[in-house]
Amino acid sequence: MEMESPGDRRRLSLMVDYLFGRGVSRALPRTGFRLYYSRRSGRVKSVFHDGRLFATVKPNGAMALSMAGATILSRSPRFRENCVQVSDDVVEFVKGGKSVFCKFV
Repeated sequence: MEMESPGDRRRLSLMVDYLFGRGVSRALPRTGFRLYYSRRSGRVKSVFHDGRLFATVKPNGAMALSMAGATILSRSPRFRENCVQVSDDVVEFVKGGKSVFCKFV
């Protein structure tokens, strides 16, 4: 179920600040967001920005960012403080869709 209301931007800002750190939501563009809700639970299921997937919201409240979503949030210094960088040895491996093990972070 798709909804767009004035409270959607505020809801998204609160979710982002809660999950990624206070103030990270300042990196979000002011417009262009559309939230999709579950028909059964009424909770946010996915978030799109200008027609592109921004994030998928898990049932436990965690947010799985898309590359587009992570790119937008990476404008925030606070968000970048909590990011990891993989070693150069495994970059091609990860680009191929493989998982990163902790020893390569």
